[in-house]
Amino acid sequence: MMSSRVLAVISLFLAIFSVIPAISSAQELNSYSIDVDLARHDVATVKLVFVLAEPVQEFGILLPFRVSNFSATSTAGPVDCRNQLEGVSIISCSANLTEEKKTLEMTFQSSEMIRPIQGNFVFTGDFSVKIPAKNVFAAVRLPEGMILSQDIPGGSVVPMTNSTSTDGRKITVVWRLTDVVDTPLTFQVFYEPAIEAAPTFVVPPKEVLVLLGIIFGGGIALIAFKSRKKTQEVILSVMDDYEKNVISSIEKAGGKINQKKIATDTNLSKAKISRVVHKLLERGIVEVERRGRTNIVSLSKKKFAS
Repeated sequence: MMSSRVLAVISLFLAIFSVIPAISSAQELNSYSIDVDLARHDVATVKLVFVLAEPVQEFGILLPFRVSNFSATSTAGPVDCRNQLEGVSIISCSANLTEEKKTLEMTFQSSEMIRPIQGNFVFTGDFSVKIPAKNVFAAVRLPEGMILSQDIPGGSVVPMTNSTSTDGRKITVVWRLTDVVDTPLTFQVFYEPAIEAAPTFVVPPKEVLVLLGIIFGGGIALIAFKSRKKTQEVILSVMDDYEKNVISSIEKAGGKINQKKIATDTNLSKAKISRVVHKLLERGIVEVERRGRTNIVSLSKKKFAS
């Protein structure tokens, strides 16, 4: 007899394939809105709004994380949705949309998109869809008292084509994309607690100021050293194994290496190495210099200095 693990894997594949027709029945989205509220440090509240170009009877989405407190509505009336949890969320909905009423809204929560990293936090949300979207709007609101992290290689927000605003209490990061076709809709935000202003104090005598200056100077040097080490640990913690292997190969070569040599060191194909290097280049972690028929890859001195 088949083991329970094998049966679970088979059930997952059947569930994924069962939702594909529902996803593919929609030909295009006029707009796709993603609204994420990080009111708590361990739970993200999400609202997805789909405005379809043509009405459909079935619609679905596959999310690479588990969700809870799921609900769905539409401008055409009641929506019947099924949410299958198998390590991912396979959501398929039946909705009688019409030419005049083609908007579908889903709301849910998830605790799998937020991770604490050494006192800071990182939000990573993948909301990719398999159909083209004319307009995509995404917004992520940080918890009150939180700010975007500093000194993150590649930036504290990915993709970098974004804008930020605040209402005086919360910071909101916004992305606006157009004509999205086969483009991953993965958004990542690093954030940390805001530093409270120091209380006012009476100016001490000159001798005390000199002593404080010596202590302060030594503290700054120590903080700079720890900050550089912490920055490298943070960026490595969110890399996948392929990216870590490439970075390790570059470091072993003294910070600069022929791209072909990386393939030899890691036993990965040249095509795979090319894709990984391109991702690291986009995030500002490596620099690439063309030499003849190959590339020289080096660690970014500004963002990944040893």
